[in-house]
Amino acid sequence: MTGILARILPITDFYLFQSDVQQIDTISYDVKTLSTLLDELIEERATDDPSRYRQRLDVLLGRYRQLLNSIDEASQRCTVVIPAKMIHENSLQLNTSLENISNAPMNFRDLSDVRTAVQGQIRVCDVLENFSHQINELVTRGNELIRQPMVPKYVQHDIQNIQKLYNEKIRSAQDHLEKFKHLLELWERFDANKRRYQQQTERLNNEFGQLKSNQKSIISFQHEIDNCKHLRASYTDLKLILDENTQYLQTISSNNLLPYENLQKLKIDYDNMVEDLTEKLRIIDEFLQDLIHDNNKWTHFNDELKRLETLFREIGSMFDAKMFGERALEEKQQILETFNREVQSEDTHLNTLRTKYKTFSSNLTDQERQQAEIMINKMQVELEQLQEQIEKRHERLNSLIHQRQELDQTYDRFIIWFEDKQRLISPDQTIPLKTMEIERLLKKYSDVLNEIKVQRSTLNNIIKLNENVKQKLIRRINNLEEILNDRYRQLNLANEQRYEFDRIMTKLNEWVKSIEQQIKDPFTNDLQQTTNVLKEKSKNIQV
Repeated sequence: MTGILARILPITDFYLFQSDVQQIDTISYDVKTLSTLLDELIEERATDDPSRYRQRLDVLLGRYRQLLNSIDEASQRCTVVIPAKMIHENSLQLNTSLENISNAPMNFRDLSDVRTAVQGQIRVCDVLENFSHQINELVTRGNELIRQPMVPKYVQHDIQNIQKLYNEKIRSAQDHLEKFKHLLELWERFDANKRRYQQQTERLNNEFGQLKSNQKSIISFQHEIDNCKHLRASYTDLKLILDENTQYLQTISSNNLLPYENLQKLKIDYDNMVEDLTEKLRIIDEFLQDLIHDNNKWTHFNDELKRLETLFREIGSMFDAKMFGERALEEKQQILETFNREVQSEDTHLNTLRTKYKTFSSNLTDQERQQAEIMINKMQVELEQLQEQIEKRHERLNSLIHQRQELDQTYDRFIIWFEDKQRLISPDQTIPLKTMEIERLLKKYSDVLNEIKVQRSTLNNIIKLNENVKQKLIRRINNLEEILNDRYRQLNLANEQRYEFDRIMTKLNEWVKSIEQQIKDPFTNDLQQTTNVLKEKSKNIQV
């Protein structure tokens, strides 16, 4: 017993306790001695020696008083040491019990392990809570004992140690419980996001598979492009789930909620989801680009076919007499040359389209492939027909140009003739006095008018091939003819008047000569006078 106390008590308290025990042993011995003395006293009461009795009684009384003091002092020490010893032993027991209580281990394979740890930690907290009454009672007893004198120092030390240990255990257990609950919440969210990600990716993968199966119909390309863009947006939305899991992992890591090995497992799951989503986005982006590329090729193919159809229709309409026939030969020649270049270019372009068509014809249905081939063949037939029309038009145009060149030469000769004949129209409109001059002019004008009638057939031929000169030439030749006709009429009238005058003058001269021969008398002056009068009248007639 002494060895045990020496191991569990401070050295000063041990010596004090040992002294108290020795005193208790002395008191016990004195009590036994007192009992013996009393027995002797009783025996001696029968003696006849009072002095001896008094002396023995005084010794006994002194010993008894001394014993009472020792008993009181020992009793006071026992009222302190025994409760202190009990408190010390209780604190040791509680300390051992608390030390044996440990938090739930942080070694988790999956979410169920975390839930088990939370339940285990709750039980730890409940067990510690059950020690609360014992701890409080021990602390209360210790505090009351400390207020008494001669209390061993280890009592306060025991009370402080057990309080500190209990508070640390409670704090640690509650911290672990909150940590486990927080971890459980984060892990459950992480796991829920993982399941939601898997469910949505499975649904989106099915939709993507359906989308790829619909790629065989070129008509649905635009619809499938829209669906693909929507599907890509749905895949992109999954990144929000991964972003949430990123935050959960960062929280778990920053708060040390999981050991490194367990945290790495969650990070591997997260990395796998990120890698899977990245790969899915890459695949769907490639598929979307293929859809857009095929749709662009199909749209370009259709647009080019429509453009060719419109171009062929426009070229064909240019051959219409209302549009093509009214143009000049030079303009027609330029148009034909332009048409020929365009047709040659479109022939090459059509061959290119046919080659491009073969690259995506496998994506067409049988009906779509048949329609596309019909359109291509139709464009090829129309192109060949246009080429044939252009060649015929070109030959015809060359013939017309050759005729026009000959006609231009005729036109040039006609203009030279016209300008030559136009010089006959003199600005001097005076009628010649001489009849021979008048007759000469009349003959000349008559010849020109006859030539005009002949030249009108030439003019008509010129007009047939060149409408632009029609009105101008007609006006000029009509004007020339009208002027010549007027001049001819004037000359013809003057010529008739001149014939009448010459006839009168001839008769007058004959009459004058007869008078001159018949009358040779003194009345010559009168005759001369009469002659002068007649000459004067002749001048008036000329005027």
